[in-house]
Amino acid sequence: MAKSSSTMPYCIEHKRELNDVEREILYYLVRDSGLHEYESQIQELKIIARCGCGSCPTVLFGNTFESKPAEPSSDLARYMGMSSNGTTVGIALMGTETKLTELEAWSCCGGEFDTWPDISTFVNMNNLHT
Repeated sequence: MAKSSSTMPYCIEHKRELNDVEREILYYLVRDSGLHEYESQIQELKIIARCGCGSCPTVLFGNTFESKPAEPSSDLARYMGMSSNGTTVGIALMGTETKLTELEAWSCCGGEFDTWPDISTFVNMNNLHT
């Protein structure tokens, strides 16, 4: 998520269908990370909320528009990408053992961005050790 504040809500209600870019990113992440058990969910996911910052592209998923954001969830996959304005963006696919819950984005260097990086810039961070 783009900003952190004790007064910022975790998420803002935002109900809509996934767009083509979000769907393409989800398919890429589950396939590239070997998370094939989640792939069948993607076509049916609904966007039920977005990040509380209101400016980054982070979205939360549900099975229906009446779903509530799932907590707790954890990182299933982590990537980095480059936004069109040159901002390095962290990307996390989040979920539970049985469902996808969130596609999260954050600025790694404090730059501003409001759209998803192009998949061609994605770097898989899942197997890197610190």
